[in-house]
Amino acid sequence: MASYHLSAQVIQRSKGKSAIAAAAYRSGSRLYDEADKCHHDFSRRRGVVSSEILLPAGAPESLRDRQTLWNLAARMERRDDAQLAREINLALPHELDAIQRRETLLKFVQEAFVDRGMVADVAIHAPVLEKGDDPRNHHAHIMLTLRRATKDGLHRVKTREWNSAELLKHWRALWSAHANRALERAGFLARIDHRTLVVQRHEALRRRDWLSAELLKRSPQVHIGPKAKKIVERGRVPRSAERERGPWRRRVGDARPVRRVVRYPAIDKGSRVAHGAKVARQRSLSMFESLRRWQARSARLRLRKERLTRMEAVLLVNFRRLHEGVDYRWLERKERPHSLPGQVEDAARKLAHVKRRRGQLDVLMAEVDRTLARLLLSQSAARRTPLLLQSNNPRGHKRAGRMRARYPIAPSTFSPGSA
Repeated sequence: MASYHLSAQVIQRSKGKSAIAAAAYRSGSRLYDEADKCHHDFSRRRGVVSSEILLPAGAPESLRDRQTLWNLAARMERRDDAQLAREINLALPHELDAIQRRETLLKFVQEAFVDRGMVADVAIHAPVLEKGDDPRNHHAHIMLTLRRATKDGLHRVKTREWNSAELLKHWRALWSAHANRALERAGFLARIDHRTLVVQRHEALRRRDWLSAELLKRSPQVHIGPKAKKIVERGRVPRSAERERGPWRRRVGDARPVRRVVRYPAIDKGSRVAHGAKVARQRSLSMFESLRRWQARSARLRLRKERLTRMEAVLLVNFRRLHEGVDYRWLERKERPHSLPGQVEDAARKLAHVKRRRGQLDVLMAEVDRTLARLLLSQSAARRTPLLLQSNNPRGHKRAGRMRARYPIAPSTFSPGSA
């Protein structure tokens, strides 16, 4: 199923980053850095599907050359802590083919960035299966200039309004709309949503979509970078620590310049990889509880349906007797009923009510069975997916074992054909 991801970051000189090196890596090319007097060669990089530069109307064609563009952007920045470029990373729907992904991405980039005056360097990456990448990991890197493009090149003053948080929210919603439109045109039912899981679940509950609400009842995952993944692959457990970040600054009363201290243990909750594994375990336990609850609900509905079916059979027999004008119950009371047509009307009304309730129950049972089937599929997929890091705390595994023993999964409690 398509997943949503769009994040933004700024390439800063204070962190030792280079816009020319970043552009060479993302485009899989060889570029010359005029400031460092060296080449950044990533021409043998695999997985780069396409790379191109989009220019606003009236911008000179010389900016379409990647080496000229980013050397100019770096040359215009004089400060040691200057911001060189903005980068947008987003996930592309794997359901679409390569042409559809490229067309959807370029339309979004043109509307969101280029029409505002930015120069966009777009690179599309595909997963490299030989390296063990997820085959669904199609994504794009969009490098953007921080200065507006004019007929004379890049403007000498940066456009500060592009840094607003509201504009980033607009970009996130706009990408969701473009991707969903492309999925709909291609005939796929999958959709993405830029909002948080809590907001999506509350909306699903308001419209009484129990299936979506149950699947959205989960903790959000955290991003695990390539460095942490490599450390785990080597058999080590990464630990977060307090680190100094940013430029050196001299504050009032300080004997020497100091840097800002970032408390990563509080941000990552100990270790980002361990926190991700904890979230995965919590999801697994929550899945057991949800399965048990929906199985019990399905059993209750089936018992109610059986009672309604028996009641309908009895009412149908009584209605046929009354409709034929033969009511054997008055013989037991030794008196003939005064209003036989009234009894027929009352029996017909009761029979129609029971039929209507049984029809509503069939619709509800079909929805419950679909929810149960989706939960079982999600649980089986989670069992097939290995965790990145196994917990060092044996309590988690013991609790999972107790939950499996307490809440056994019985797929026979629902009909797969109705899902």
